[in-house]
Amino acid sequence: LDLDALGTAVSKIEQRHTGLRSRMTLVDGEPVVTILPTGSICLEVIECTDETDAAMDDRVAALRSEGFDLAAGPLIRFVLLRRNEWRHRLVIVLHHIVSDGWSMRLLTDELSELYSAAVEHREPVVPVLEAQYSDYAKRQRDQDAQGNFDAGLAHWADRLRSPLPDFSLTSADRPQGRVPADRFVFDIDDDLVTAIASRAAE
Repeated sequence: LDLDALGTAVSKIEQRHTGLRSRMTLVDGEPVVTILPTGSICLEVIECTDETDAAMDDRVAALRSEGFDLAAGPLIRFVLLRRNEWRHRLVIVLHHIVSDGWSMRLLTDELSELYSAAVEHREPVVPVLEAQYSDYAKRQRDQDAQGNFDAGLAHWADRLRSPLPDFSLTSADRPQGRVPADRFVFDIDDDLVTAIASRAAE
């Protein structure tokens, strides 16, 4: 892993997506978004030399459960857990207010391309951003002020006013409990790493 290239990729993600540098405060009881300056999001590196898989899992779980201070921001964290020169885990934790499942895929794809470009000393192939999320939010506010959402709001207010049918989110024929989502952990043994490196060199 090229640590400098990963840091560069994280920095470029921060520069490209201003919404990730958001912080949320209340002014006169109303929510206000402030964009923090570049340099607010950094790659944190934690050395985990010779830790077991279970210990690494515990670290990931702790990072995932650590809260965010909405008023301080930023609302994303990049943490690299380094076990040794060849084994790492990159943990990206975002507050849902700045991301969802669809945008998370875009973020990881961009991060991968930015990292590869930094390693290969070339320009990254990433889409030109024609607007930031704040531009989209402003368009939504403008449309709302013009009454463009009134018909849809009236429709759903009417539909939800009537009694809704009862339903249950549990079932006796399905196992209950938390199931982690969007998390894939796997190990590759040294022989396979060597074979892949050899094939890639051909």
